[in-house]
Amino acid sequence: MANLITIANFQQQFACSRSTVNRLVRRGAFPLVRMGRSVRIRQADVDRWFASLPETPSSKAAED
Repeated sequence: MANLITIANFQQQFACSRSTVNRLVRRGAFPLVRMGRSVRIRQADVDRWFASLPETPSSKAAED
């Protein structure tokens, strides 16, 4: 069975708002899974989305 997280868990993990989550879903970053009245996100989809984010070149400059 797939690991599922709630919208609230995603918001907490990535420090974002509900509207940001909705925007990501509309853009196709990851699908929502409906279980009755509950809505969840597959952890594997979140991991894949996170891995696809570009790294910022400024992170190295911040270390100097």
